[in-house]
Amino acid sequence: MATDLPFTVCFSSSEEDGYAATSLAAPRSRQTKGWHSGHFPLCPQELGLRFGGRTVFVAQLQLLSDEKKIASRVDVFAENGPEGEPYEAKYWQHLGFVTLSSNEHTGFTARELKTVDLNVSTTHLRLLLGKCHPNPVNFYNQVGLVGLSFSGYFLASVTPRAAAEGRSRVRLADLRPENALARSPVSTTFFMFDPITAEKIRDLEAKKLAAVEAEDYDLAQQIKQQIDSLKRVSAQLLRLENDRRLALDAEKFDDAICVKAKIDALRRKASIGGHSPGAGSSPATANPRPRTPQEERPVGAAARGIAAISPEGSELEDLSPPPPPPP
Repeated sequence: MATDLPFTVCFSSSEEDGYAATSLAAPRSRQTKGWHSGHFPLCPQELGLRFGGRTVFVAQLQLLSDEKKIASRVDVFAENGPEGEPYEAKYWQHLGFVTLSSNEHTGFTARELKTVDLNVSTTHLRLLLGKCHPNPVNFYNQVGLVGLSFSGYFLASVTPRAAAEGRSRVRLADLRPENALARSPVSTTFFMFDPITAEKIRDLEAKKLAAVEAEDYDLAQQIKQQIDSLKRVSAQLLRLENDRRLALDAEKFDDAICVKAKIDALRRKASIGGHSPGAGSSPATANPRPRTPQEERPVGAAARGIAAISPEGSELEDLSPPPPPPP
């Protein structure tokens, strides 16, 4: 069972007096104020987090943003190198990023709570907070977090006292701004995968659960191996998707084509978008007999005689080929 993981803040780019970064690791109370960067900070602002000198499996990260000093995005990095290595010398693996709402629609009275599935073994995490969403109540263009929490498993021995010290008395979701009319945190869940990978993993997780319930453990093991394969390439896919978007934004279409080819090749290797175990194929259709040349047909929509949504999206347009003229 996952448990709260104690951590310390071992590095911060800057902080405002009274809003120290170390408060993020302290036991929470309803008076918790969290961390604010210094005035007019040079972004991205960096927070370094250490898990007590031991390797842990971080299943999930939760971060609660300040309601006014809101970073536009938060990038997450992991490191699992030697414990004695200085923080500044560590080699980081980019896991992905989350974006935060500008909060204008709430009048800056709600805090956004992000829940991020990480599923990574590490000794340290690094957060980079991008430039703030400008707003009239953030006078010094600061960024800030009210709270951080991690859940997962200890991969090395840990004393009961150390584990207990990591548990907080108040949930992040219960921390509201001082304004009595302030709303509850707006909670969202984010997966550190590109959208196609995330959807595929969710689909496979459901199929794995169905296989377990049906006591088809061989199938469940096959699906688990495919999920593991997707997770191993997810960070690389996310980076490539970001490169493709940057190329498209800069109208470097040749670069975008090259990046897309890399993405497609990586997805094929990880079986993304291909046939997956438990897809519902019967034995008769899982390995169909070879088709004769007379049975082969072109693969275009018109040749298959399927219906497709018209450009207006209002009705179905029949794309079947027209009947042959009468003799």
